[in-house]
Amino acid sequence: MLKLGRLTGLIALLLASSGCFEIEQSYTLKRDLSGTAEVRVSADFEAFARAQAFRAHSAEGKKGDPTAKDIEGAIAEISGSIDVLADPGYQELMQGEARKRLPEGIELLDYTVSREARRVKMLLGFAFDDVHKVSSIKLAQTPAQQESGSKPSESPFAGFRVKDEGKTLLVFVMSEGTDPIATFSGQVPGTGAEGARKEETVAPTLDRYSIRIEAPFEVVDSNATRREGKTLHWDYDAETIAKTPPAVQAKGMWVRYRK
Repeated sequence: MLKLGRLTGLIALLLASSGCFEIEQSYTLKRDLSGTAEVRVSADFEAFARAQAFRAHSAEGKKGDPTAKDIEGAIAEISGSIDVLADPGYQELMQGEARKRLPEGIELLDYTVSREARRVKMLLGFAFDDVHKVSSIKLAQTPAQQESGSKPSESPFAGFRVKDEGKTLLVFVMSEGTDPIATFSGQVPGTGAEGARKEETVAPTLDRYSIRIEAPFEVVDSNATRREGKTLHWDYDAETIAKTPPAVQAKGMWVRYRK
């Protein structure tokens, strides 16, 4: 049976190496500034399995490329590991370990991993007693990450910032200069192992990114892409992200509320 540390490390490594990301974040604020924060991350692990097959092929001293059977075998092995991690017993262990790392005033609501075909999905949900504590939610480095040298983000909500302006509240759901891929994978886009073959590394790409925030306050101004009642949305797909000028992206995603 695989150890918990290695299984949770596997997920982190998948997210750091997979080709395609989808990220959804949501925040719900109450008038006393308590609330909930949630993040869903989905990644294609076929690219990671293909890279694993190439590395194994090379390590065995074999010439040429791995066969289609070798690649499918690597995919099946990773699928099986994720299915073990999705077992209710492991879910309970993961949630228990996560609770030990949380600061005072933060409660774990959900921490689950699942698989759909060749995609791995993670859900993290938290309740907080003070909105200023959201960015303090940290993910500790797992044993597998220590072995590989990869590092998780300090916080799955590292881009979240709140500034009390007296009569107004400025909330950055994604602060200036934050890189969503680096936030969730600990990897800088476009980088890989030095000297690695092209087939062995896959730079993460962000296919879809969305953030929503719901609050009982009056909206003074925001750069949200759409609004539904008291809920603001920032929705971006790969094409929109590519077309958005860097200067615009650098300003972050924000809303100013009247308290």
